[in-house]
Amino acid sequence: SQVLLNLGLNALEAVAPGGRIWVLAENGADGGWLIAVCDDGPGVPEAEKERIFEPFYSGKGDGTGLGLLISRKIVESYGGSLRATDRPGGGACFEILLPPKNGADPGQAG
Repeated sequence: SQVLLNLGLNALEAVAPGGRIWVLAENGADGGWLIAVCDDGPGVPEAEKERIFEPFYSGKGDGTGLGLLISRKIVESYGGSLRATDRPGGGACFEILLPPKNGADPGQAG
């Protein structure tokens, strides 16, 4: 839930008044999940698509530069990935890719 909160807040800051935000979830044939938070804001410049996940990097004047880094680390702790992509027609999508659930939670002794 922290990841979706971080991505949703970033999307809210990116869109203009009256802009749109979508949250999509799709269960793959392999049992994995794709969850995307998309907006119709200005998008993420190609040169920044990886840099935005670096600690203390923020494209916003008042950002800490930790939200996307923390989000990526959380997703990776579940064996997944988080990436920024372009939305067709303009805007950005942040895509969470999660593998099929194997029954164990991160940190669970097994």
